[in-house]
Amino acid sequence: MSIYKRRALRQNYLTPLVNLRSPILESGEPSQLPAHLTHPPARLNICSFRVEASVYPFEIKLLERHLYSSQMFIPLSKDGIYYVIVSLGKEEPDLSTLKIFKSDCSRGFNYKPGIWHHPMVVFESQIDFVMQCFERNESQSSKDEDTKVFYFSESKWLEG
Repeated sequence: MSIYKRRALRQNYLTPLVNLRSPILESGEPSQLPAHLTHPPARLNICSFRVEASVYPFEIKLLERHLYSSQMFIPLSKDGIYYVIVSLGKEEPDLSTLKIFKSDCSRGFNYKPGIWHHPMVVFESQIDFVMQCFERNESQSSKDEDTKVFYFSESKWLEG
């Protein structure tokens, strides 16, 4: 019997980290993507973001997506509120599915590959995040391989 009390609770496999631009997928299966998207494979990029506070009303002008990688954000700041703005859709967002979720810094989130989303939005005070995704910035086969951006013809507004 251990004389030490357990001081940490580990929770495994909370979310999948997906890299579709690898010659061999995590499942062990070969990628179905053309070789120009998998050679060289995308690399894990763990970086930080400092998101400055926005003001209300906030204009939503665009959504972006990362077709071949999940993208995970974990807040490093202790306090603060941020918004996750997402939409389904194939070649462009289906704005009838646009959803806005409000969160505090006690939780992070993970976009699946291909999910349309707005860049991070915070109010009141800046929030620092660590972000993880798989990228090929130096080896992209097109300028929008990692990130596709859709601009709205008419802006949407996030009111306070």
